[in-house]
Amino acid sequence: MDQISGTSELPPSIHGKTRVSRGALWRTWTWVAWFLALFIPFHSVFFDAGWESLVLWVFSPILVPGFALLNLLPRFVLRRRGHMNTPLPIATILPVHWALVFTAVLSLGGTTDAGDLPSGLSLLVGQPLWPDVEESITLVCAIGALSMWLAMVILSFILKPSTRWRGRVLAPALAWSTAVSLIVAAPFVAATLTSYVPDGSGIPLRDAKARSALEESELASKRGIDTHQELVRVRQKLAPNESDMDPLYPEGTYGSDSNDSYRISQSFTSPTPLHTDEPGFAAMLHELGYSPEGYYWQNASGQRLRATNADDGRTNIEIMSPWWWGDSEIASDATLALRKSGQVGATAP
Repeated sequence: MDQISGTSELPPSIHGKTRVSRGALWRTWTWVAWFLALFIPFHSVFFDAGWESLVLWVFSPILVPGFALLNLLPRFVLRRRGHMNTPLPIATILPVHWALVFTAVLSLGGTTDAGDLPSGLSLLVGQPLWPDVEESITLVCAIGALSMWLAMVILSFILKPSTRWRGRVLAPALAWSTAVSLIVAAPFVAATLTSYVPDGSGIPLRDAKARSALEESELASKRGIDTHQELVRVRQKLAPNESDMDPLYPEGTYGSDSNDSYRISQSFTSPTPLHTDEPGFAAMLHELGYSPEGYYWQNASGQRLRATNADDGRTNIEIMSPWWWGDSEIASDATLALRKSGQVGATAP
């Protein structure tokens, strides 16, 4: 029986293509490392720049060479140990590592005084994305990229230049196809995940977008009446002698800086203080079904109550509904129609 050698029995032409592929990757490594290093601080040039971009630009003289050298560290080690091209195990990792870094940066949104800015992913897919989805993609891709970089560093110290890899001709091609697929699919995965994000009533975005304008208006009217009725109930308990209420007010894009959504609020002001920091006031809210949630009080329906004492002795009580996916302009029109029709008044639900 012939002894199995360490070389592959594939045709020489296949071996040659594999070596050429890994050699091209070896030569490309430096260029891609510097491109990604420049892309991190300056990616906002192609999209929307926020305050974080200014910080990245200021520190770019340190950030750019630092990231590029870290990315090239495995290559430096390999070259010092006698490698002339990219070893097959690293060749199957490196393209995916690059794609993860690129996608992580692409999923970063911007921040300004006027609000948050859309990420590159949302601009590529052509629709707003849920901020938590973008942040999750950034975190997953960053952890994946770091893990692969650590793996390449370890492999660069243990792989021998004389090793002849058996077969596995498709591994580099599979790595490149995975990397390209990751970049192409990331915006659409983020959009799909966003479409399943539920609002305060448990309705996902995809279902909310399927509603007609009439359904949207009727639903907003019902929610406005529910908010008003809750404030009437609270007022009757806390300040039964007060009747004046501020108008229903829909606030758009609550709970999302990207997709259109809204919540409805209404308040009344008591000329006499309600002593919101006293145990008796808290006991009344507990009787109404409210529990403390940070700076607010919240009931089982997701409605929030905010009580604030003014310097002039007055107390403001505000009821805020949960946030819902929907057209904030339609919600504004619906609540305005409620006020005009008298369905929500100052003294009766």
